[in-house]
Amino acid sequence: MITRIRDVQKIKLGPDSKLKVGDPFLDYLPEVGPISEIIEVDGQKYALGPLSDLIDEFKYDSQKRVTEHVHILTTAKGAEVYSYEYPSPNQLIQKYVHEGFPTQSGTVTYQLDNEGLIDRTKESFVSGDYFGHYSYGGNPANNPVFKNNPSVSEGTNPITGKYTSIVEFDLSKPNLPNPVPFFGKTDLNLPLNSTLTYETYIPKVVGVEHRYTFDSQGKVIRRITINTYDSDKGVTVTEYEYKCQ
Repeated sequence: MITRIRDVQKIKLGPDSKLKVGDPFLDYLPEVGPISEIIEVDGQKYALGPLSDLIDEFKYDSQKRVTEHVHILTTAKGAEVYSYEYPSPNQLIQKYVHEGFPTQSGTVTYQLDNEGLIDRTKESFVSGDYFGHYSYGGNPANNPVFKNNPSVSEGTNPITGKYTSIVEFDLSKPNLPNPVPFFGKTDLNLPLNSTLTYETYIPKVVGVEHRYTFDSQGKVIRRITINTYDSDKGVTVTEYEYKCQ
């Protein structure tokens, strides 16, 4: 079971950098902790440390259903805590507490369909795509398993104009764990890269590439994401922790 997901803060190292594993991650604040690892992405080295910008933590019951999701944005005031209760097979109660803004707290009761999903035709809710969820709609035929690989689509957006999207998957591996499946089934294939090309919009080309590290059981324990916007490039490192249950 996935118990923790965190984005790892990193330092971009110059070609003459002497930093090494064990050195303070922040030389002006050594009590933060040491550099844990130095990685190289396309010739550029990065020092990884103990800090995170974004953390998600999960707890489960004996039936492996999520009972608590704590979302921590380190630059925000207080964590967001979602707790879940299952009074019946077709009902879900979500309690929300914002530790920084208690007045935003509340409780919502959802009715689940026979697939254990929130009925999107009856319920209104906001759910981000942090875990790569896709609309499922209660119909197993709509669960996206991309047999055409890469998947190519074209369309027109009123803001960006015409675009072409190309997405490639690893069809031999499952996608990342989905702790909150009632918000939408997860695509069964592991995303590798995508390219979004605009006809007139700037940036004209937006690319995303994922590189994975797996444990001995084949579970993803690290994902390096390389985002490109025309010639600009950004790197994100995400780590995944599991607990047997």
